[in-house]
Amino acid sequence: MDPRGALGSESDSPSVLVIHPMANFDHLRAFSYEMQFELERLGCRAASIDVGRPTSPALIDRALSDHRPDFIFSFNAAGCHYTRPAGQRLESEGCPWLTFMVDDPVFHQDWGPFLRRPHVVPLFGDPQSLLSAARLGVPAERTHLVHAGGHLGPWVEDTERIHDLLFVGTVHDPEEVRRGWSTILSPGAVRVAELVAESWAPRVAEPVHGHFDAVLRALGVELPEEDRKLVEPVILGNVIRYVKSLHRVQIFRAFSDLPISVYGSGFRELFPNSAFRFYPNVSFAQSQEEICRSKIVLNAQTLAAHAAGERALGALLNGALLVTSESRFLAAELDAGADFVPFSLEPASMAHARERIAHFLANPEERTLVTRRVREKTRDRHTWAERAARVLTIAKAHRASKSGSVGPRPAAGAPAPLAEACAG
Repeated sequence: MDPRGALGSESDSPSVLVIHPMANFDHLRAFSYEMQFELERLGCRAASIDVGRPTSPALIDRALSDHRPDFIFSFNAAGCHYTRPAGQRLESEGCPWLTFMVDDPVFHQDWGPFLRRPHVVPLFGDPQSLLSAARLGVPAERTHLVHAGGHLGPWVEDTERIHDLLFVGTVHDPEEVRRGWSTILSPGAVRVAELVAESWAPRVAEPVHGHFDAVLRALGVELPEEDRKLVEPVILGNVIRYVKSLHRVQIFRAFSDLPISVYGSGFRELFPNSAFRFYPNVSFAQSQEEICRSKIVLNAQTLAAHAAGERALGALLNGALLVTSESRFLAAELDAGADFVPFSLEPASMAHARERIAHFLANPEERTLVTRRVREKTRDRHTWAERAARVLTIAKAHRASKSGSVGPRPAAGAPAPLAEACAG
């Protein structure tokens, strides 16, 4: 047993090694630094390694030896390629590695071996990602559902909000995405992808994995387990990208006459005659600033039917009225229709969203009453500070289980069985 006893004992502050990642637009780095800050506020002693800087096995070994972490923390498996000088892994019997997977592992097949390692504890922000992990063979007893968090900034008065309606994100031509399948998939795999996309696109609240299985059964195809682990992520990753693009284009085509301030690529090319105000891609930090200076934020993430992204949470926390594609997670946490405006892909639903947008832009006092109320409802429940507290609880439970002082394991955060939780 480690002489310091269970993680977080009263006699000693827990120690964490944070591995900061690299990512487009620096969003994962922003999350990682915020998590380190919040873990330190909770009493952790933190040291860090930055994957963006040259790091030798000797330096890693020194950081581990000098800091003696109780647990390691990273986003999206950052640092999973690191080893110590003799080739040993960073995590060990007494030092679990918690890694918060912002992306579904279906997009990153090479994550599978790392996530299956015995002392790695994967955290997922969406129940469907838990299903993907299970299909990759990641043991369910080591996985946890921890939703994304939002950054809470200073309140910005309505007179300083320069965007009436804001969207931050990219868009891709779905037909180009689909045409690209023939260059990376066999003809048979293309046919499977087409059938899965056709079946799943109208019902994205259901697990895509079930539609994949149903298509294979209908075609009379049986895949050995090891072959399925190789084939499924490739096909489903392409299907998810296509359906995400398909739905996003549908939404922005319906809203193309609205003066949306759009920060991201692809919109000028796909919607040249729209009323959109086009802006280039910006860093995550800049996107958060634009959200804080917006009256209404449009969130188009139809595939997040059981979750909420950090941009949606950022709007709720920072005084922008959220108009969003349907989220069962947000509907369970808040009062849909009163605290935020949900919409589906049905024309009548999007027409209703347009009416609510017009109403709230014309009634700033009412909008401010709503957004102030929502900020108070979410500020203690959906920030990275709250998520850091949950991460620390999970780290303590896994540390205690390895040291022999086994307490109750924290709830995974999703009803069981998980497939039923995701069912349409």
